[in-house]
Amino acid sequence: MKNTIFALLNLLTVWLMPFLALGQSAGLESRQPTPGSLGNVSISANIGFIRTLFPDYEFYSNYKHTLYPELEVDTEMMVPYIRGGLYWGYWNDGVNRPLPVKDAVTFSYRSHILGARVTFLPTKLLDDWLLPFGVFVGTARHFITEQCVGGYDFAGNTCNKAQYQDSRHNIHTLETGLSSEFGIWGPLKIRGKIYQFIPLGNSEMDRSHKKQRGYSVGVGFVF
Repeated sequence: MKNTIFALLNLLTVWLMPFLALGQSAGLESRQPTPGSLGNVSISANIGFIRTLFPDYEFYSNYKHTLYPELEVDTEMMVPYIRGGLYWGYWNDGVNRPLPVKDAVTFSYRSHILGARVTFLPTKLLDDWLLPFGVFVGTARHFITEQCVGGYDFAGNTCNKAQYQDSRHNIHTLETGLSSEFGIWGPLKIRGKIYQFIPLGNSEMDRSHKKQRGYSVGVGFVF
C-alpha cells in the first residue's frame, strides 16, 4: 500500500509540469508554498453511480450501475489553477444470489479504489473562460474482490471447487474527466465529476474496466 501511494504522488509531480508551463506562458508566476503550508486544502464527500465490470453480459443487465461513495482530499499546488489530491472510493455490484444463466456459476464483484488526480482549472487562468469546468487526469489502483455466490456449471460444479474459489485482483488504470464546483456558503462547495477509467493491462479484469465510468456529486469543505 505504501509503495502504491508513493507511486501515485510521483505521477502527480510528472503530470504537473505541462500545466505549469502553460501558466508561465500565460504570464502567471508560480507561487511557492510557504514551509509547512499546503494552502486551500479541501475535503470532499461525494456520492454517485459507477458502471460495473460486466454490464454487456445479458444476465448482469439489472446490475449495470451501482452506488459509489468517495472521499477526496486535495490542495492547491504551487499555482491557483492546479489542484492535486488523493481519493478513496468503494463500490459493490450488489449481486448476492445466482443469476438465471444456464450452466454457469455466478460471481459478484466489489472494489476499493485508491487514486490520485491533478485538476486544471481554466477559469482561474483565463479571464475570458466562461465554462465552469475543470479537466483532470489521474491514476488509480483497484483492489477487486471476485466472489462466487452460487449456480452450477455444465459438469455440476459450484462454488468452493478449485476453479471457483474467491479471488482478489489488483489492477492499475489511468483516469480522465471533467469536474465542476459552485460555492454555496462560506467554505462549503458543491462539486460534481464525470470520469472514465483507462486500463493499462490486457487481462480480462483489465479489459473489463474499458467501459467503467462514473458520475458523482458531493460537498467539499475548504480550509
